[in-house]
Amino acid sequence: MSGLVVVILTIYLANRQDKEQWLFDRKRLTILALMFMIVGISWGLNDKIMKDPLNQNISSDLLFNYSFPLLICMLGLFIKEIPRWGRIVTSSFGFMIFGYLALHYLIGFHNPY
Repeated sequence: MSGLVVVILTIYLANRQDKEQWLFDRKRLTILALMFMIVGISWGLNDKIMKDPLNQNISSDLLFNYSFPLLICMLGLFIKEIPRWGRIVTSSFGFMIFGYLALHYLIGFHNPY
């Protein structure tokens, strides 16, 4: 579902004539790069665990789970049309969900196994 939202948002923004709606600077791109590094590290760590035959009953779609908070964070960080308070609330919500998932996938937070 969040993949569909990303596609719709990308089509909407690509069709806009005003290209000044994005906020791209080194600070925001560094935050996004760090988030993608965390996703890559947790995917690498959990890929080995999920391939273990003893863990067949654990189902986890890591990339799909990370897609929603990444989308929310990208909305809050990069789109200028959202008011400042809206970007702060959106970014905070996205970073809270992303932090929870990072704890869950990297250190086994709330993992019954």
